[in-house]
Amino acid sequence: MTRKNQSAGWRRALSFLVIFALLLAFLPGLPETAEADSVPAPDAAVTVSNILALAKAYDPDAYHILNTMNSKGEDITFWFYRGSITDGIDTGTHEEFHGYTHRIGGFDYDTYSWYDLYYLGNGKTRAVPQTDVFKTETVTGSIPEKYRTFRYDTYVAPGAEPSANQIGVYGLLNEFSAYHWGLHVIERLFPYFSKYEEETDAWNTFMLSYLNNRNAYSEFYYWTLLYLDYARKNAPAVYKGIIENKAYCETFVEMEANFRALMAKCEKDLDQVSMRYNGTPFKDNFDGKFLRLGYRSTAGCDNDYDVLMPLINSSQFDQVKKDIGLTGASPVPPVDPPVDPYDTSQDQANVVRIFGPNRYDTSLLAADALKTELGVSKFDAAVIASGENFPDALTGAYLAKVAKAPILLTSKNNPGDVIQYVRANVKPGGKVYLLGGPAMVPNEIRTNLAGYQVQRLGGANRYDTNLLILKAAGVKGGEILICAGGGFADSLSASAIGKPILIVGDKLSAEQLAYLKSLSGVKFTILGGLGSVNSNVQTQLRKLGSVIRLGGKTRFETSVIIAQHYFASQSKAAVLAYAQNFPDGLSGGPLAMAVGAPLLLVNSTEAGYQPAAAFARGAGVKTVYVLGGPAVISSAAANAMLK
Repeated sequence: MTRKNQSAGWRRALSFLVIFALLLAFLPGLPETAEADSVPAPDAAVTVSNILALAKAYDPDAYHILNTMNSKGEDITFWFYRGSITDGIDTGTHEEFHGYTHRIGGFDYDTYSWYDLYYLGNGKTRAVPQTDVFKTETVTGSIPEKYRTFRYDTYVAPGAEPSANQIGVYGLLNEFSAYHWGLHVIERLFPYFSKYEEETDAWNTFMLSYLNNRNAYSEFYYWTLLYLDYARKNAPAVYKGIIENKAYCETFVEMEANFRALMAKCEKDLDQVSMRYNGTPFKDNFDGKFLRLGYRSTAGCDNDYDVLMPLINSSQFDQVKKDIGLTGASPVPPVDPPVDPYDTSQDQANVVRIFGPNRYDTSLLAADALKTELGVSKFDAAVIASGENFPDALTGAYLAKVAKAPILLTSKNNPGDVIQYVRANVKPGGKVYLLGGPAMVPNEIRTNLAGYQVQRLGGANRYDTNLLILKAAGVKGGEILICAGGGFADSLSASAIGKPILIVGDKLSAEQLAYLKSLSGVKFTILGGLGSVNSNVQTQLRKLGSVIRLGGKTRFETSVIIAQHYFASQSKAAVLAYAQNFPDGLSGGPLAMAVGAPLLLVNSTEAGYQPAAAFARGAGVKTVYVLGGPAVISSAAANAMLK
């Protein structure tokens, strides 16, 4: 044996011993599940011991990841910056998984390549070496702008720094797996959240983690398939190396199956909560209106999953799936054939679509339609609200009616478009209302609208802002619509009625009571069932005026009941908004009021559009305005409104 071969042999032996030692050191037996009563409550201090105790009690796999990285000197408390041991544990597990794969991975002298050590659950790991790759940004030219979803800029766009871009499919696998483990710990904590549901915003945390990670599942799955398909066609040597990397293929296939099963479990968990609070499945309450404990913005949790799953399940990737070992993997859940979001060719002649590539452009197009209906070349005023959440825009609908103004959506990232629109479409010296604080509607808008009367209506929270809006609209009394502040659906339907909207929580605040007592001749119409506006609020309102309630079993039924009550005799038109998310519908209220039409909530399933269709046909609707493209409200749904 030559000296060179002896040296290589020693290196291989040493490499094997090091790997074996690492496995012994970092793969102790998984901990036994502790009794739930022994773990700290949600308001316990954010400490390493409390975090580990929580994970150990409910998710031994998350405990293994977190405890391993803690023993390596990582500050696992870093991810809990909101001050709660539950609000951050999914992010912490996700991020520490990255550290786990890289820091416990190493260099394989047999293959002369770096490898990541993937934790697969139940004490199982797999070393995944890296073959030759190109950056993910190489394939971004194959991603149409309409499919560049929430994480595109962060992970795969040209110039993005994370490993998801830098090391191609191996970085995508790492992120895909990390998002799985982030969701895993949240799903295992379901019994813990159930125990403390009265004391925390548990269901917010659970729901938002589910939606966030569900979107991530579809995004990284899609980018992985797109990357491999591009490599197959343009870089066969790279493709061959990846496909022949058995450890990579097995890990992706296994993690995909685990992720898919995990999402199904989460949705069953959320069905339990939704049925408990609202009597309907979670899919009928996508915005979480049943969450009686409050509601945080779902910014970044738009429904990317439903956009990308048809692409993932298309025939384009059949060969790639076969090569990687995904043949036979079932869609999650079964999805309809791909829908071109811009193809309106199947719409009937009396269907008027109002939609752009995003919610902000859609709001500008809705404003243009309103201008046409009002017969004006320029508005006297404009109402500007955040497009990242719903309360301010929806409660601003009555103010928009009083001011004969559109509702324009903006965000801190794109104020320029709305500034330009106001300058071109609102008379100089006109009134411009900014709904919400600077975090919602940036000060840049005010400073760039010299010559206009700009007034900000922003309180400490959505309820305070709502009161400021009602006062600015000059409400003196009369009928007040009462809607839940934690969900958008009923408020969306209410935005077309042309009456003041008051949003409420579990009870009326002192400020709300004082305001209502200052009005004269008030009567109240509660929109939604007890799962939306509870009996406590109803009791408080009865002391101030007469109260009626309009509510059905689902948001679809409630929307129709509202339409029957306010529009049955004058419904020659109808405005349709997507029932499962709010962005496109936020600007629809002023348009609906201008054409004297109800705003009906629908989706593309028959169960989602038939209630509205029965009402529309019975009322003799002749024109249908649709807020959104065919990907969210199909041509079949829109056409069903017309006889």
